[in-house]
Amino acid sequence: MSGFSGEGENANWYWLPRSGTGSSYVPSPLLNLFSAVKNSILPIDGLDLGDPDERLNGDKTAQGMMFMGTGWIPVPLDDARPEVDPANAKQITVPKGTKTIDQYLLDKVAALTQGAPGPIFRSIQLGGTRYSMKDSSGFACLKVLSYAGNGQPLFAEGRSQDAFNNIFGRGLGIDPVVLARRQAQKNSIVNLVIK
Repeated sequence: MSGFSGEGENANWYWLPRSGTGSSYVPSPLLNLFSAVKNSILPIDGLDLGDPDERLNGDKTAQGMMFMGTGWIPVPLDDARPEVDPANAKQITVPKGTKTIDQYLLDKVAALTQGAPGPIFRSIQLGGTRYSMKDSSGFACLKVLSYAGNGQPLFAEGRSQDAFNNIFGRGLGIDPVVLARRQAQKNSIVNLVIK
């Protein structure tokens, strides 16, 4: 880490260890705060994956998120139009034949999609605002974390009431009319699940 005040050679607080190797490192002052779990922490520095020199076109934040979610460098959309600033292109997606790890695990781990009578939602994406939703303005690569495949972004639900109704209504198999009546009575979610 660099660029933080008081982080120089004689700083009182710094993150990376300055002595020892592998699991026998001597904790830095900040890592020492986690001394109870020291044997579970292995600090790593200088690990560069993906496109560390930023040679490929595409929004760097979106590229980083897609790379971390898939392990692959993002590619332009098949129908991408020319962009004014190609180095920061926003019409990018995960490569063909890939998907984000959450979606990959849903395909590979049967227990994640089993249940009685079966999951209503294969996966749920939640967002903090309506901006994260499909029909809002902006590029998918700036709003989406999960991809079902190339050109298949999974947009989030940014309306809190709709998210609640989907998870605790439809997700639990509760009739929408019954859910609305219980919400009008201001029942807690515990009451809703118990009934």
